[in-house]
Amino acid sequence: MLEDRQGFVRSLRPNRRVVRFELDIFGHPLRIGISFADRPAELAELVPMARQITDRITRLITRNLNFSGRKIACQKGCAHCCYYLIAVSTAEAFCISNAIFALGAQKRRMLIRACCIAGRNTIASIAQNPTTGQDTDQMDTLQNLSDWYSNLSLRCPFLADDCCQIYEYRPLVCREYFVLESSKPCAGDCADSSRRVNIPVSIAEILAETCCKLQGADNTVILPLAIPYAYDNPDDARRTFPAETLVRTFVETLCDNIYQNISNVEMTSFQL
Repeated sequence: MLEDRQGFVRSLRPNRRVVRFELDIFGHPLRIGISFADRPAELAELVPMARQITDRITRLITRNLNFSGRKIACQKGCAHCCYYLIAVSTAEAFCISNAIFALGAQKRRMLIRACCIAGRNTIASIAQNPTTGQDTDQMDTLQNLSDWYSNLSLRCPFLADDCCQIYEYRPLVCREYFVLESSKPCAGDCADSSRRVNIPVSIAEILAETCCKLQGADNTVILPLAIPYAYDNPDDARRTFPAETLVRTFVETLCDNIYQNISNVEMTSFQL
């Protein structure tokens, strides 16, 4: 599954099907086309398309900020937000795990070991947190956990020398997180809501909800446990769905969340 608004993939493979829709991002139309083959597909195959859409949305937002005279503070070597606890969808957990196991042996072992250590430390720290689970609202619980976790100085297992070791396939949440420039340093302030860039639609949340609908359960995974989760759930990782079902569920979830900003949703078949 790929984002194919200009039809390049379809021109090479005319038997692929396409879902077209349009998003309104701060008054700018963003035309999107999702191309897919009519075959069984795994959840992880949703992720490349979700990354492409996320990157297009964030590029448009960044350009809009630049035009208004505001700038993003985030740059290579800035890793303060990499000490927050983040969650990924099961699709991303499977996709990131697949990418890591495809790496060379030395780097693969290094990242798997880092994940195992981070996972153990995270579980031990959460078990010692007396406030865990006291919030009735799931989003409040996740936010409070993340704020509490950041004070433990447990870095992301994929961070080394303040650089992301899986930048090409980093989580959607990381792709969507931006902080505006300020006279104050980012340290201890990157969660400041006044500096965070508002994302009108979170593809990370859309993908997580899509996975919940398809799997019939909320199996969102905290990032340090992504590889162990994928390893312990091989049947879920290999489970297939009709590609059309995956794409339609994703688009319908998107529509349900931002129906006021979406137009011209249609399914089109292309034949030779």
